Amino acid sequence: DGFAQFRALGMASFRPLSPVEKLEAQAAGSAQDDELVAGSLDAVLANLRSARSVADASAYRRAADAVSAADRVVFLGLGLSTPLVGLLADMILPFCRAQLTLDGQGGQERMHRRAFHVGTGDLVIALTLPRYSQATLDHARSMRAQGATVVGITDALSSPLAPHADLLLLGPAEHPLLHASPTATVGVFEALTALLTARRQSAGDAAELSRRIAPHLHAMAEPSHPIPAERITP
Repeated sequence: DGFAQFRALGMASFRPLSPVEKLEAQAAGSAQDDELVAGSLDAVLANLRSARSVADASAYRRAADAVSAADRVVFLGLGLSTPLVGLLADMILPFCRAQLTLDGQGGQERMHRRAFHVGTGDLVIALTLPRYSQATLDHARSMRAQGATVVGITDALSSPLAPHADLLLLGPAEHPLLHASPTATVGVFEALTALLTARRQSAGDAAELSRRIAPHLHAMAEPSHPIPAERITP
C-alpha cells in the first residue's frame, strides 16, 4: 500500500526470524510432526555443510597452537553456551596447562572476580550464538584489553563477538524453529580437538590412557559362533 510497507517486507527477508515469529509461522503453516523433524535435521545438515565450506585450516591451526601455548585456557559462555563450553573444556583438557571456566556460576560478581586477573599469557575461548549474550561480549572485550588472546566461536562473521576476537571459528546456527542450533558448533569442537590430538598426542600417551580407562569401560564379548551371512540385515 505504500513505501513503508514495501520497506518492511523487504527488510524482513534480510533478518532472522525471532523464536516467537518462527512459532507463529509454523502454526500458520500447520506443519506435521514428520515435517518438523525432517526440517530440523535438514537444518543440522545445512549448518554442518556451511561450517565445512567456511572452515579455514589456518584458523584452526592457529587456535590449536594458542591452546597449546597458553598458560591457562579460559572458557567463556552463558545461556545456551554454558553446557557447550563445558563440553569443549572436557574435550581439550589433555592439551591445556590449566583451565578456568566462566559460565555464570556464582553470578556476575564472581564472574568479574575470576576474570579480573586473566591477561597476558592466557587464552580466552568465548562462545556465543543467537541470542547473543551481552555479558559474554563484555567479558571478552575486558579480558582482551587486559592482554589475553581471544578465540571466538560463533555462528557468523556478522556476530557481535567478532570485533572482540583475535581469531574466529564459525559454526552456523540456523534453525527453522529454535533461535539457534548448536550442532555445527559441536562440529567445530571436534575439528579443533582432532587437530590437537593429531599434533600433540603421542601414540604412547594414547596407549597409556587407553590402558588406564579400559577397566572402567563395558567390554563387548566376542560372539561364540559366527553369525550366518544370511541373518545379517544390511
